[in-house]
Amino acid sequence: MADPDFLLGARREFAASASRALVEEIEREGKLENRALTRLEGAFEELLVSRGGLLAPVLDAAEQLVAPRRTDAERILLVTGSRALGESPAALNWARDEIRWAVERERATRVVAGDARGGDAAARSVAEDLGLPFECWHLDALVRVWRGPDDSKVVRSWWPEASHRLPASSWPISRNTAMVASVAARAANRDAATTLALIAPWSKSRGLYGGTRHTIRACEHAGVLVLPVLTCPAELGPKGRAA
Repeated sequence: MADPDFLLGARREFAASASRALVEEIEREGKLENRALTRLEGAFEELLVSRGGLLAPVLDAAEQLVAPRRTDAERILLVTGSRALGESPAALNWARDEIRWAVERERATRVVAGDARGGDAAARSVAEDLGLPFECWHLDALVRVWRGPDDSKVVRSWWPEASHRLPASSWPISRNTAMVASVAARAANRDAATTLALIAPWSKSRGLYGGTRHTIRACEHAGVLVLPVLTCPAELGPKGRAA
């Protein structure tokens, strides 16, 4: 019989792949905007993997097999999002709503993110509201777990003490790389992990080398499932339009 962990992961990957293929087919017709396509992709994936979805019987059976021997496993939601989401209250509220939706959908028991404004700050806010541990990867090279606004504990350093310190400009990317590697290692061992990425179309770092897109690529390379990338509506930005 197939390993339940492998079966569960394979079904999620299939759902994401099938959803992407369906949306790409529709996208070629050129009849829907990007925001609608993103929502449609999420809807397709939900149809396949939700409790009432097409694969629900398989998923439920797999989870029943997994549960007895993985009672201590966590369900990690890694959040990566543009700092520019913090430039507008409306955009920040949008980010919080999307993160909360992802937490509930993935039944996350831990939220992981960096310490920047925007998407990271929204992730911490949601974790605190829901009473979930928030694992914060700080640029001071420390990893802290927050269990409330005033309750944090340093659990480790993500930068080897004996290593040469990189230029300050390289630290965000190095931090993101280490964060993804840690989550991927835990997922490979016993935990479940999913990534939510939030994009601000007015961000000045929205290109290929922006931190959020770098984290997306790192997750894909490490085998961490990335949910359909969500783009904040431009009208929620600081100027009400894409820059």
